[in-house]
Amino acid sequence: MPLPFRRLILLIVALALFSLITDWLILRRIEGEEGNENGNNERKEKNEKRSLSSCELPDELAVSAMKRMKNEECKDRLREVACAIEEKRLHETFPHSTCPLYDSGRKDQYIGCYADSKGNRLLSNHSFTWKNDNSREKCGLMCSRAGYVYYGLEFGVECFCGNWIEGGRKIDEEKCRTHSCSSGMEKCGGFESIAVYATGMTKPLIWPQPKYIEVDHNKEYDIRILFVLQLNGRNVRQVRQMLRSVYSRKHHYYIHVDSRQKYMLNGINLVRLYLSPQMGLIILRLRERGDRKGRKFVSERAQKHIVSLLFFPIFELLPFFDRQYGEELLFFLWSSMLFRQSSLDLEWDYIINMSESDELVLSLKELEAQLDSHRGHSFLATHGHSTGRFLEKQGFDYVFLECENRMWRVAHRPSFPSNIGLNGGSDWIVLYRSLAEYSISNEELPTKLKRLFSSVILPVESFFHSLAVNSRFCSSVVGGNLRMTNWNRKQGCRCAWLKKVVDWCGCSPLAFTSETSIKFTLETAQKRGVYFARKFDSVVSNEAILKAYLQSTRFSSLDFDLSHPRANSSLVNIFNVDVDRSSLSHSSFLRSLLPLSTHGRVIDLFMYKQSDHSEEQLVVLFEDGMNDHSERLFRFTNYVNIEEEDSNIGPFFLSSLDIGTDFDHKEEILRGFSKFIPEGGEVTLVLEWILIGETNTSKSSPECIVEWRDRRGIILATHTLQPYDSTRGRQFVQLNLSLLKDAEAGEWTVTVTDGSSRPLGTINFSVFSSDDFISRRTIEKLYRLEDECIGISMDRGRLLEHLSSLARRLITSNAINNELGEITRILQGVTPRSLNLTLPSSSSLLQNGAPILYSAIAESPSMHCSMFGFRTRNDVIPMHDHPTMHGFIRVLRGSLRITSFSLLPTSTLDTPEVRFNGERDVSERDGCIYLSPQMDNIHQVRSLEDGTFFFDLLIPGYKEVDCTYFQLPNPLPAVGTEMELQRCSTPSSYSCLHLPYDTQYYEE
Repeated sequence: MPLPFRRLILLIVALALFSLITDWLILRRIEGEEGNENGNNERKEKNEKRSLSSCELPDELAVSAMKRMKNEECKDRLREVACAIEEKRLHETFPHSTCPLYDSGRKDQYIGCYADSKGNRLLSNHSFTWKNDNSREKCGLMCSRAGYVYYGLEFGVECFCGNWIEGGRKIDEEKCRTHSCSSGMEKCGGFESIAVYATGMTKPLIWPQPKYIEVDHNKEYDIRILFVLQLNGRNVRQVRQMLRSVYSRKHHYYIHVDSRQKYMLNGINLVRLYLSPQMGLIILRLRERGDRKGRKFVSERAQKHIVSLLFFPIFELLPFFDRQYGEELLFFLWSSMLFRQSSLDLEWDYIINMSESDELVLSLKELEAQLDSHRGHSFLATHGHSTGRFLEKQGFDYVFLECENRMWRVAHRPSFPSNIGLNGGSDWIVLYRSLAEYSISNEELPTKLKRLFSSVILPVESFFHSLAVNSRFCSSVVGGNLRMTNWNRKQGCRCAWLKKVVDWCGCSPLAFTSETSIKFTLETAQKRGVYFARKFDSVVSNEAILKAYLQSTRFSSLDFDLSHPRANSSLVNIFNVDVDRSSLSHSSFLRSLLPLSTHGRVIDLFMYKQSDHSEEQLVVLFEDGMNDHSERLFRFTNYVNIEEEDSNIGPFFLSSLDIGTDFDHKEEILRGFSKFIPEGGEVTLVLEWILIGETNTSKSSPECIVEWRDRRGIILATHTLQPYDSTRGRQFVQLNLSLLKDAEAGEWTVTVTDGSSRPLGTINFSVFSSDDFISRRTIEKLYRLEDECIGISMDRGRLLEHLSSLARRLITSNAINNELGEITRILQGVTPRSLNLTLPSSSSLLQNGAPILYSAIAESPSMHCSMFGFRTRNDVIPMHDHPTMHGFIRVLRGSLRITSFSLLPTSTLDTPEVRFNGERDVSERDGCIYLSPQMDNIHQVRSLEDGTFFFDLLIPGYKEVDCTYFQLPNPLPAVGTEMELQRCSTPSSYSCLHLPYDTQYYEE
């Protein structure tokens, strides 16, 4: 379905995105936060013209926010909101609903006067009491925005909303005219007499609930899904397993990783190796775009914080702005849909968003069957209770402003736009294509609704719901998003820790455990019609993830060895030398984990749990000066002493103590897995209590006293902990060491008492100095070496023999993912030294007549290893293929650009049909690049620096097969374009100089 903006393909990024977010709040945010000098000057001029300082702050919320804001730009934006409220231009006039259930002729139609009483309400769905400003207009607005059929006025100050008046008893009209509205303008019912009006809805809009659809295994469902994945954190292994369960070649996957999450970004680069050998190179790109005035649309700050990527089919991702608390997800969804529509006419029917914490609990084919049976319908989860109450809890009555990396609640919303109904429930959505396209169109309703939701705190939870409710799509929605969540509101709605970043309290689910995984058993999931579940966290429970994975892949042939130790274990990265080098505050701590005889460096630090109930351990991966790769396994020793016979306060028994950093308030666990506590850091003590007797309180812990002593035995802080209500019986207290005047590094002690001198328990912990020395004796006391694995030196002979062995296994294996992953891991460590190579200097290469240098490293029937070098920048190895071969490229020095095409299934030797995958820049700092027999197999390599060299591995060897050269299209097509390539002879400009090398030959 072509849209108007499809005609603007060449300008789509700048113009279409601009049309989406051109409202003044968003534009001011870009100018204000990015520090663009020109933007600031323009902004100051507009501020002067509009005399923002003359607008009064609307209420105490704005006054409070103004006092707490530090940035003058943010204060100016708050003044803009104040002016918009004062001048009554905060909201636009919305068109009437086009939902077939809405009749504008019935809007505000008087129905009659009815008897009413407190014990027998006529309109019982929702109610308001306004002692000062009740009116028919306000009551009608509030009830209609919640989607009710009727609204009623009573006793002057009361407003009621409801869907049914059948069975009501009409009474004398005069009884509804006895009380004036509290606004004083009109009559608002009487005592136990309600004046009823129609909102315009002819009947309640009730969306049907999804039901499980039996899958037909003999049918290939013609459903294509666009998965929109937003990934955070460092748990790459969990993400990889999730992607394996949702992956199919017929679907599309659109991935966003915040560039601050560099470890996840690097991990996703390798994810194709674990999904399918046919997966292609992942393209990373963030281009600058300009608005109509020539300003940069993606500024330096956005470039530093946002990087997006796509895989199969491969496309560039439209950049979008760094947003907080829900806005980012909404704009990500818009930009993903917009990009997919504007780039190519791709085949997709549904768009589904997921995070790193989601898992399928039914199979992908079962999901396809569900979508196929409801083709044309979107799946949106509703709140499940009173819409009016939901809107109050969602904060729709407030205006929010994002600035200083915080969401500010800056004003009570004076009124809400008329003619608009609201709905919502969850920001996890399943959108049919027609609704998705409508949401990014330039039609009046979606355009105005987008601007309205720029001041709403959780836009995704309601935007698409509200768009459907007010449009022709109102009856094309199923009232469930095919997901279940692990709700525990007592635990999940605690949000005091969020006050640092948002003036609001939101709830979120907890991670599933092996005990709560009973919620998504096969029988339960099918009965409830749910196909996804969240949240999952392998640190909390890998068993729950494994249950979901095995259940969702029960029909597939994915190999998974349940006997392997990793099946039930959790492995999460803490430190990576390439990602964390510049921000590392405890390098001496890491060095102290290495053997005394080693003069190397830590490459990776992982948290490892053998099972859900095992203790957390540290895995240190390091290399020495000879490029040996080794691992060490450490167990942290907690020095805890609990008085077993006398450690209770009333009916509560103190069962354990733990101390560390990065406390997770929802899961009540410490995520500072290294247990490294630096001077000036924030440390958290976690107490766990067991109820051993009867109690008349709902609390799970008693009042107690916590004393903090430094290494000298001096009490530096004392806390009185109030009783706490935790589902896990835990209690916690935090201490900011930077606020203590005399805090010193060394061994500290925390004592828990009942207020007397009687200690219930103590725990010792070490505060590490900020200087560059850490006592190895201290490390050995806290971190006990459990095991170690000394690696094999990566000398040339062993390296090539190992690669030859892996190449043979790759050729003969049916499940090649393990071999691909192992080859990639080994090639990450390949250096000129490990190949016995001395690379010529860049200056000496300038004397070389040929643009390309070549050395044969090793040859066998199973593999062909070689090294290529470039004399100068922009030297090129022309576009060519490696038929039926796996290719690996590892840059040894410098950087290069790979331009690649993938073979389509319809491609033949005579007619090479391909898809353009774009360009990728790689350097010696990046990992190994994989080119499969189909994906990216046709490629060109261009040097970006003088003297660039790379190691090239082909599996199998050349044998009788040679490469074919192709003409590179000029200009390059749009990424994702399908086309035919033209063969050509070897370009005359391509010549190589052979460098002498002791080539290794292997007979097999």
